[in-house]
Amino acid sequence: MATLLNGTVVTAGAVSTSLNLSGEVSTHTITARFTEGDGTFTAITVTIQATDRGRDVLDADAQWYDIAAHVFSATEITNLQAMFHINDKSVSRVRAELTTVTGVGTTDTVVVNYSEGE
Repeated sequence: MATLLNGTVVTAGAVSTSLNLSGEVSTHTITARFTEGDGTFTAITVTIQATDRGRDVLDADAQWYDIAAHVFSATEITNLQAMFHINDKSVSRVRAELTTVTGVGTTDTVVVNYSEGE
């Protein structure tokens, strides 16, 4: 398991650094855990993105595309965590983006973990 976002202060548009995978991987497991500080979340979407650009290309110079977006259910928001799986998306480099977060405060944090092939 690798950590994409680790205790990052929650803001819409927050993006992790990229993770180079062991090769072309088509099955992915994502876990996201939020900690509410001074906010009360009402909507959360975590998007996993990929690029076909190699390891030698900086994140800022790579062209990223979405391979999956997970909209948290009401139960997942209440529990402040979710796990989701991505299948049949063969990629070798990924990153996470907090596409949507509402009800966020200034001290709320997130941890997003990634596992290959689980």
